[in-house]
Amino acid sequence: MRTEGCRPWRESLGAYALDRLPPAERVGIEAHLEGCPECRAEADSLALVAGLLPHADPERFGPAPRPPAALGKRIAATIGAERRRGRRRRRLRLGLALSGATAAVAAVALAAFVLAGDGGAGPEQHLAFRSLPAGVRIAATLEPRAFGTEIHMYVKGIRSGTLCRVSMRGPGGTDVSAGTFRYRWGGDADAVLSSALDLSRARALVVRAGGRTFVAPIDADQTAFYDKADGGSDDNGSNSSSSGGAYGGGGGGGSKPAGSGGSAAVVSAASVGKLGRVIVDSKDMTLYDFHKDKGTKSSCYGGCASVWPPLMTSGAPKAGEGATASKLGTTKRSDGTVQVTYAGHPLYTYTADTKPGDAKGNDIDSFGAEWYALQPNGEEPKD
Repeated sequence: MRTEGCRPWRESLGAYALDRLPPAERVGIEAHLEGCPECRAEADSLALVAGLLPHADPERFGPAPRPPAALGKRIAATIGAERRRGRRRRRLRLGLALSGATAAVAAVALAAFVLAGDGGAGPEQHLAFRSLPAGVRIAATLEPRAFGTEIHMYVKGIRSGTLCRVSMRGPGGTDVSAGTFRYRWGGDADAVLSSALDLSRARALVVRAGGRTFVAPIDADQTAFYDKADGGSDDNGSNSSSSGGAYGGGGGGGSKPAGSGGSAAVVSAASVGKLGRVIVDSKDMTLYDFHKDKGTKSSCYGGCASVWPPLMTSGAPKAGEGATASKLGTTKRSDGTVQVTYAGHPLYTYTADTKPGDAKGNDIDSFGAEWYALQPNGEEPKD
């Protein structure tokens, strides 16, 4: 697993070593440790320390030392410097890409040589699984690679500890495994998997979660659907029916584009935590821009749009308190619907934001690029 993906698990290793995790969380972290040597080694070292703690005599310890007064500022400065270095590296990569026309031609020739035998895989595809049980979201982004297909999975709302098996379905109906991951308790989960099946030959993405199977056709003209209840067993050994299983309920549906209720969208400004004043929709939910967008043209469809619903409008958008009317605009999406823009940026909400004042999507990398909230002046918040 990638180092960044291990971070949430490592935050719980101390509690795991001290046997202070709830049963469901313990199941999840033990499943992760089975496939991650680095985290397992760290857990083993913490277990040795935890074994010595009962022998410590509290009376022999003096008062705990106080951290240096400037420690908080030093940590904040280090984080800010790292973010700025990351942005400089991205700008440098862009500059290098634009400065070398000869290198670009060579890169295209090399890519054509590598992929020539794969049937000419097309661009990445975003999939959204629909007709899901209430509270459940599953989405994926598929990216063609020389080895086959890279799969970015997004899952939210299933039972903690559920083992998810992912595969790609070929033209003959044969499933090619892409690996497994275990859903982590509480919020949402991202996983990066890979399949040897070329994206140009794939017909569907299959996710088996507990005792249920969900299938998203890769053909853009079809609609993702719920395949069947396997009648199999979940990771706790209990049989699952079509109305229960890993989710505790049936029915439900996919996410709905923000502001899609058939009226003109309203964009205002509100104070959101440390970000200060940022623009929000009519429900006071934070609005974001996407660095993958090309000007006013959206690059967020399928699975991306199910996680980051675009702000839609049925008429000219209106400026509420704190927003600038002249910065509002619209852009037409590939399906003919109309999305709101602000200062030239297509706008989106984020499904992980559950209430006004949330801004969990600010300064994160998702679906291939970074997302940021926007200030009323059209700029992104400073570090």
